[in-house]
Amino acid sequence: MQSALPLPSPRLAAPAVLAVPATPAEIQAVAIYHDLQQGRIDRTLLAPNLSDYFTPEAVATSNPVCAIGEPLTFHQSGRAIARRHDLPRLQIVYPGKRLTLTTYTYPDGKLEQYLIAPAE
Repeated sequence: MQSALPLPSPRLAAPAVLAVPATPAEIQAVAIYHDLQQGRIDRTLLAPNLSDYFTPEAVATSNPVCAIGEPLTFHQSGRAIARRHDLPRLQIVYPGKRLTLTTYTYPDGKLEQYLIAPAE
């Protein structure tokens, strides 16, 4: 999958200390997460259904999850391919808190799902 974003390093403490390179899925997920923290979303990355979901109100209400601050790590913990769609699963780790981010990416690279939930 070609990322529509430039490939900057995520601003996370653990990968910088451990010198672990981020995957393209991690880079894109972190960029979207940081955008949501700022109350914005890059619609060029989204499939029509997900773009419709991220109304201005939905972007504004995503801030409580993203407003926790900068995570310690944001890493891909799994991946599945279903009907040619990429389904990476990422772990977002804060001190004392873990979240799971599940994405669903079409072959053209557009995101159909970007779901943040408490880790089980």
